[in-house]
Amino acid sequence: RDKNARHAALVVIHNHTRQILAFHGSPDFQSPDGGQINGALTPRSPGSTLKPFTYALAIENQNLFPGTIIADIPTPYKTAEGLDAPKNFDRKHHGPVTFRHALANSLNVSAMRTLNQIGGPQPLADLLQQMDIEFPKPPEEYGLGLTIGSAEVPLLHLTNAFTTLATLGKYQKPTFLLKSPPRKTSHPLSAETSYLIAHILSDNTARTHTFGLNSPLKLPFPCAVKTGTSSDFRDNLCIGFTGDFTVGVWVGNFDFSRTDKLTGVNSAAPILHQTFLALHANHPPTFPQQPKTLTQISIDPRNGHRFLSTPQKKHSHHRPELCHQNHLPLPISPEDYSPEGKALLSQEYAEWFHSPDNTRNHHLALRADRPFQNLALKILTPLPDATYYLDPELPSSNPYLTLESNLLSPQWSSPTLNIKKNTATLTPGTHTLTLTNPDNGDTLSTTFSVESL
Repeated sequence: RDKNARHAALVVIHNHTRQILAFHGSPDFQSPDGGQINGALTPRSPGSTLKPFTYALAIENQNLFPGTIIADIPTPYKTAEGLDAPKNFDRKHHGPVTFRHALANSLNVSAMRTLNQIGGPQPLADLLQQMDIEFPKPPEEYGLGLTIGSAEVPLLHLTNAFTTLATLGKYQKPTFLLKSPPRKTSHPLSAETSYLIAHILSDNTARTHTFGLNSPLKLPFPCAVKTGTSSDFRDNLCIGFTGDFTVGVWVGNFDFSRTDKLTGVNSAAPILHQTFLALHANHPPTFPQQPKTLTQISIDPRNGHRFLSTPQKKHSHHRPELCHQNHLPLPISPEDYSPEGKALLSQEYAEWFHSPDNTRNHHLALRADRPFQNLALKILTPLPDATYYLDPELPSSNPYLTLESNLLSPQWSSPTLNIKKNTATLTPGTHTLTLTNPDNGDTLSTTFSVESL
């Protein structure tokens, strides 16, 4: 209450029958403060709770596994509104990370890059539609932000989607009836993919970087949990499941007013935590059973490659991981490492590697077989034919644009703009911008526009 959160909603589903055991939509139906609004059915931003389904698609459709590496690095995307560069909650980029680390710690940049690599928002919307989650607008209007909460979802439907993971890929509509007629069953995800996502979400050690070891997400028995927080703190969620029950919690305000910087972990998660303790007080907890087609391997989490034999304990860079026995990752190779034993990164990581966000120089190195100065020039900001608008009435509007490229020491020039280092002062008009590689003299130009409102 002291953080301006006046409402909450809760749903509990029995996994095997899909019976709705608890359905809490508002504190009091007669309350003048939104009592007749049903928070369990009202569409709200799911925050990051759709990320598990993004990684599930990547694992399912591309034969990947929780140890697959995704580049959590600065990545601008072209949208209908202009250029968008997603940020993580901690405002930092983390370089090469495994799917397990990215999902467990809810990294936004990694999730959006993964969604982009599997074909954008349409495949995710198609998967969710198979679990009765539908959106009023075409998926492309939500963009890659679909995986981090740009579309609204009712809590009941979201909770039941997680029940699909808990039942190893089996989908069925939920029911309020103790005895209901037979309902159609489908399998939008395989048992192997569902279990791998469940295993990540139950891994308390994997999420310590963001949540610590003793957050409300930790229960005294195995429980797969995912939080979600909308970008303006209006919606705070936590969804989780054991073998028998799935629980969904939303905290916020029915009038869409902001909370005082509440997040899913410090508002919805404590409610979920106590709900599971109550559910399993007299009901022994279980967890989905691992499919026999999954096998445990040992990988280097810096590159996702597997050791052919279990490394000695003194080897600091190895982690146990699960994968499908028919889709083993590449084996470790001497070409993966520098003479000092550092894992080699492609030049894709160059900008991040030389940034303050990189705190891993002691065990990572850039690959030297493609010198940075010989890369084809690439202007990342501004994009070709982009239009920037200057609005003097907006406090956030400023005339400065940070120029970005794939060079470590770029040289910028323009006949119509004042440029200092990597910052251009914008003025209305059409401008030509030229990027020069100081190492070999190569140049690349782009044109963009600036309009004053």
